[in-house]
Amino acid sequence: MREIKKILLAVLFLSVLTAPLYGAGHRLIDQPELEAMMQDGHPIIIVDLREPELFRKGHIPGAINIPYKEAYREAPKRLTKGDRIVFVCHNGPMGDRIAGYLHKLGYKELYNLDLGMKGWKGRLER
Repeated sequence: MREIKKILLAVLFLSVLTAPLYGAGHRLIDQPELEAMMQDGHPIIIVDLREPELFRKGHIPGAINIPYKEAYREAPKRLTKGDRIVFVCHNGPMGDRIAGYLHKLGYKELYNLDLGMKGWKGRLER
């Protein structure tokens, strides 16, 4: 009985550690992972969920802007289920929410940039 409790505690501990990495059908990535994805030769769509004014002031190169307020309506129209999609917002939570929503609609390859634009220290496009 004691061994079973230890195993259950270990499983619970591991699930708590990995939950932020594999949230509701998407994976949390950091800047080096995103930069590698941008260079690996496979198509990628970077969706900046911030307001248009902030997007115009500077965004990750190649990103498109679908403001969060419109994302639940517009993302399914503009993105296909076969796309490899990375969400970027101010600091992360909006990307988690929209990725979870799209996962429920059948989208498979979804990512969210950890810390959003606050975590991005690379070049900006204007």
